[in-house]
Amino acid sequence: MRACTCATCFQCALFVARYQAVPAAQIVLLQVDAQVEALLARQHRLQERRDQLRQSISQEARCPRRDWQAEFAWDAEALDVLASIFGLRHFRCVASRPVAASP
Repeated sequence: MRACTCATCFQCALFVARYQAVPAAQIVLLQVDAQVEALLARQHRLQERRDQLRQSISQEARCPRRDWQAEFAWDAEALDVLASIFGLRHFRCVASRPVAASP
């Protein structure tokens, strides 16, 4: 059985319709690929932010800031020594307790 090559029979019309639909499907696939790439980039940014927040929470759990927010009489002097000797502007969280405990 030989395939028809006319443009008027049902088989040929169906073939033409399917052939014309291929570029449209390719365009849709390209659009979906672009959306997937955008979502993956967003996922990556969100995962990085989540990791930063987890690290911040972990650090806060090890050394809560609220324990040592009060000002002490010797704070200015301690910060002056820190800056002049070590060239630093602030103490690390874990250093706050020993400094505050030793006026």
